[in-house]
Amino acid sequence: MEAIAGLSLAANIAQFIDLSAKIFHGAKEIYQSSSGMTQESLELDHVLQSMRLISLKLDPPSSRRANDDDETFRRLAVDCRVLSDQIIEMIQDEISKHPLRKRQAVVAILKNIWTRKERLDLERRLDNCRSQLELHLILTSSSDIRNRLASISTTTDNQINVLKKVHGHLIQLSRGAQVTSLSTAAQNQMRELFTLSNEQYENLAQVHIRKGLATPDMNLRFHNVVNAHDETFKWLFANENDFIEDSLQRSCKRVTAFNSSKLGEDKSSAVEDENAAEQSLDISNDSEWSIWQLDDGFEEPNQDWWYKRDETVVWIDEEPNEDWWYKRDETGVWIDEKRATLQARPENELHQHYLAAGRLFIDWLALGAGFFHILGKLGSGKSTLMKFLFKHPRTKEELFTWAGGKTLVLAKFFFWKPGSPEQKSLDGLFRSLLCEILHSVPDLVATAFPDQWHKVIDSPWQAPPDLHFTDDEIRAAINNLFHRRETYETYAFCLFIDGLDEYQETLQDDYKVLIRILKEWVHLSEGGLKICVSSREYNVFENAFPAERRIRLQDLTAVDMERYARNMLEDLNDEDQKSHLVSEIVSKSDGIFLCVALVVKVFRDYIDDDQDFASFDEVLESLPEEMELLFEHLLATMHKPARQRAYQIFALMAQVKAQYDEELFLLSSIFVEDYARNQKFAMQPVYKYANGDLESLEETAKKRLNGFCRGLVEVKTTKQRGKYIAFTHRSVPEFLERDSTQCVMTTHLKGFSEADAIRQIFLAYLRTVKKPVNHSLWGRFAAKLITDEFESHAPYPYLCCFESAIVDKFGRHGTLEMDCSKPLDQQTLVIDGSQRHRFDNGRSIGNFFLVSPFYLSASFGKLDYVIFRIERDPSLMDVGLKRTFLDKCLALDLGGNWSRKRFQKLISNKRYL
Repeated sequence: MEAIAGLSLAANIAQFIDLSAKIFHGAKEIYQSSSGMTQESLELDHVLQSMRLISLKLDPPSSRRANDDDETFRRLAVDCRVLSDQIIEMIQDEISKHPLRKRQAVVAILKNIWTRKERLDLERRLDNCRSQLELHLILTSSSDIRNRLASISTTTDNQINVLKKVHGHLIQLSRGAQVTSLSTAAQNQMRELFTLSNEQYENLAQVHIRKGLATPDMNLRFHNVVNAHDETFKWLFANENDFIEDSLQRSCKRVTAFNSSKLGEDKSSAVEDENAAEQSLDISNDSEWSIWQLDDGFEEPNQDWWYKRDETVVWIDEEPNEDWWYKRDETGVWIDEKRATLQARPENELHQHYLAAGRLFIDWLALGAGFFHILGKLGSGKSTLMKFLFKHPRTKEELFTWAGGKTLVLAKFFFWKPGSPEQKSLDGLFRSLLCEILHSVPDLVATAFPDQWHKVIDSPWQAPPDLHFTDDEIRAAINNLFHRRETYETYAFCLFIDGLDEYQETLQDDYKVLIRILKEWVHLSEGGLKICVSSREYNVFENAFPAERRIRLQDLTAVDMERYARNMLEDLNDEDQKSHLVSEIVSKSDGIFLCVALVVKVFRDYIDDDQDFASFDEVLESLPEEMELLFEHLLATMHKPARQRAYQIFALMAQVKAQYDEELFLLSSIFVEDYARNQKFAMQPVYKYANGDLESLEETAKKRLNGFCRGLVEVKTTKQRGKYIAFTHRSVPEFLERDSTQCVMTTHLKGFSEADAIRQIFLAYLRTVKKPVNHSLWGRFAAKLITDEFESHAPYPYLCCFESAIVDKFGRHGTLEMDCSKPLDQQTLVIDGSQRHRFDNGRSIGNFFLVSPFYLSASFGKLDYVIFRIERDPSLMDVGLKRTFLDKCLALDLGGNWSRKRFQKLISNKRYL
């Protein structure tokens, strides 16, 4: 008992000391205060005074006839004011009358302590009253907002009806109004005014229909095809003289520094005496001489001097205005040879082949009909050639000759099997051709889409109807153009369709169906439409198109490949070494341009690393001739860390394509290394790329990509996607999809999670760039985060970090392109990139993409995360628009679990509501 009594006494003493300390501290605070209150009481007093003023404003006027809601509202406001007055009175009673007197300060703090429990009880009641008042205010505001939105919607519909009536009256006036009270000049001015208005209105209708046709990826493949090298494909538009000039120029490539001292002091003697010139050239020297053009000071007027010496040629002299070649053969006999004798050179057999192919194509452009077929191996450069031909001004010049007096219409489509559905389908082909043709000839819009044209033209231009074309409507439109004879009375069409083999066959529509459609267009046009196509060497295409209008590309690109290789290896100074290397590379390529590009890339790296040229032959011997074997070799000869990164990038590219039908960010080549060091690198509070120079980062990423992937991928840029990684050629993903390659990749990807890496890379990209592009991708990515439920319980570290980045980049609502000045009920919400939802059934006046995990969770009924976020950030519901938007998302109930009712039940007893 004594021990217990002692313990009790010690506790009492401790409690007394604690109370004494509080009294002393509080008394000191009051003593030093000019108001006679503690800081805590002073802050509470300010809050209560503000609340009291607000409650007075909320008290409905007694003269107004109150309904039940108003009465409840008034009662709550009165209760809040009464409780506020009671707490204020209690605080006022505690105020020291003479704060500068120490005794009064002590008395005041004792009153504060004695009444604290009662005051806390009043504060709790006031807090409950305030919560009820806030909830009632929200419900009332929400109802009022809905009523106002309904009123606005009704007003808008009325205005649209008025506009339609006015528009109808204008049409009647423009068509049949008879005005007799105006002068003839005034009547003509009115007619001109109506005509101008109609033209403008029709232009708007044409643009609206074309916009409905367009897709983001429509021209992506065409833009991504590399432009032809400056020195390639010239043979298609060349003539015989061009080839002779080309032979001269190629012979002059090996120009070395000329030592003028070897010509002697009197250069003019070389003009007078050939023997003197020969001696001055020091022909006894065993070194090989290249072609030299002497400096301007040595040239006679209108005369060029060339000097050349090899095994047979000693001297070349060009007489004024005439080309003479002097050549000595092995017997020492001089041969007088005009420029025409160049045709005897072996390389001219190839030149004649080039000339024949060029004439064949030019004749088809200017005079021919039907199809022209460009055939080639995988990687031979067919798409590059098709892009070159479509853009070349000579193409259009020759086609103008063919079109005669008709309007020439050019259109293109480049199939791309690894791309989006629009890039490899009949629907994509039809859409793209329609879009390009109607852009060139807007007058054909009404012909192609008669029903849609009347629908748009009969609507006010301020509120055009939504247009979403079905596949059947697209097919009907293309038939309306190409199946009507009247079309070809005015227009002549030439289409360039690349990569027929990259069309994605279906059970119903295979290659033969595609060919039949193209042939049907040509046949029905009766000479008014022709098509240049390209494909691989598939029997179905070789059998379908005439052999007499066909070129086989790999048989014609040897010189182009030589030019390309020589140009890309310009850092190799030794001409003999360069010529030997170029010749071997071209020989091993077997007509496949992609092989040349990849092998040249290998040797450019060797040159940069100052490798000994003696080892180049060994490298050449080790390179396989088959392209897929070349891919294997390039990857197998890499260092293991780089090879592992390459396979990781390939896997990420495939995963992003499969999951989102998108391409991988360029910066991923940096992020994949960060991920290898720290699998949560993108979620770090201090993010190292937050204020980095984006251009510098992208340049670093490009260099690392080149080092990892050895030319199998490249960097592309579009406005929609920014900079991203793409395969150099379709053969690369085909190679990676092989079973044997997949086995190798699996070994190198052990322990690597593509899904987790993508989440970190996407978050890192979001935190690095200033403003992300490709809104649809971010909507789909965010929706997948929620539906996959990879974070199913608190504290949701990734979702919270991603949410923070979304707010930072896109704003609090986590939406893109949302117009907060317009009613939500009249905007279309895009979820998961494709699901479009309107908050009512009225007319849509805009779209916005939902990318916020908070609002997406509400839309899919994943309410645990919604509650978690609100508990930690009540500002998510602090204004009417936020609450209204959340309520709209809940009402979508995409998860099918009555989200709104569940949410109301979960929050019914939460203090923050």
